[in-house]
Amino acid sequence: GHYHYHFPASCFLGHQGHVTPGRADWWAQEDPMAFWPALSKPSPVLGHALDGIPIRGPYGSDGRLVRPSELDECNGRTTTNEQGEKEYHYVWSVSDPFLPPCFKLQPALLKSNKTNGDICQESGENLQHIASP
Repeated sequence: GHYHYHFPASCFLGHQGHVTPGRADWWAQEDPMAFWPALSKPSPVLGHALDGIPIRGPYGSDGRLVRPSELDECNGRTTTNEQGEKEYHYVWSVSDPFLPPCFKLQPALLKSNKTNGDICQESGENLQHIASP
């Protein structure tokens, strides 16, 4: 398998200077949003999906925690970005499905150039090296 996240990793967000939930197992609770502060600084782009669309963290440009009702079927929404432009982006949300369950655009084709992952020098976790065609 490929190294990936299913929900916002507290250690990753904390190292980026963002707020983290009030308990380590927040994601396994009945109401995971209850363990995150309602307000924080706006989330930056934390990555990009395979279709090239940015993935932002759980806080909107107004600093509010994004609610599931504000997201579309692909866990995304259109807002105004830092440059004042309308932007569609996915949200790394704090409730299921956490990351996009579908793509708005055609995803890139990736092929693995190795059958086994190499050891990640930073944390010792296996990572699969992938290259675009």
